[in-house]
Amino acid sequence: MKELKSTINEFDKILKRYPDKKQYAFEYFSFFKNLQRVSTNSKVLPILELATVLKHKKPIIFYELRNYSSRSHMIDIITNIEMDLITLNKRLSQLKLIYSSSSRGLIPRLF
Repeated sequence: MKELKSTINEFDKILKRYPDKKQYAFEYFSFFKNLQRVSTNSKVLPILELATVLKHKKPIIFYELRNYSSRSHMIDIITNIEMDLITLNKRLSQLKLIYSSSSRGLIPRLF
């Protein structure tokens, strides 16, 4: 569960740090590419959910990430899969419940 919290916290930090401009797309590319190396003990990281948040909060960066899809299979997948906001909010709520029942730490509100 520590991996989940640290991943979401890191994503929250870069969302706040970088405005929605093309020149910051590489920061997000690096973030998603590094997620492939994160090992988790039990749960899968919410990669598609994070990509959906990015798509709605930083649409310019999300669109620019498509240019990186030839460099990473993961980027290709996350920029081509659709998730609606209702499903996104449901999944994020479930993650928060799972996390809060197993730990005292908080997950930031992404959406």
